[in-house]
Amino acid sequence: MWFIRGILKVSWKDKKTNDEVLDMANTGRSLYSTIRRKQMMFTGHIYRARGIEHLAMTGKIHGKKSLAVVVVVAVLVVVVVLVEQ
Repeated sequence: MWFIRGILKVSWKDKKTNDEVLDMANTGRSLYSTIRRKQMMFTGHIYRARGIEHLAMTGKIHGKKSLAVVVVVAVLVVVVVLVEQ
C-alpha cells in the first residue's frame, strides 16, 4: 500500500485508511485474482513436469495400466503435501 500512498502523495500522518487510499486511486484489492493466477501457474508447472505430482494429477502411467498404482501415487502426494505444511 505504501507505493500507492507515494504516488498519491498521501502521508502516513494523514490518518487515511488503506481502503480510503484504494478508493482515491480507483483500485481495489486483488488478492483473490493473485491467488487464482498463482494456482493456475502451479497447475501448468505440474502438467509440464514428469514427477509424482504429474502422475497423481493426470493418472497417466506408461506401461502397465493399474488403478492401484494411481491411487497409491495420489495418496503419497497428499501425504507429502500435508507433511510440508
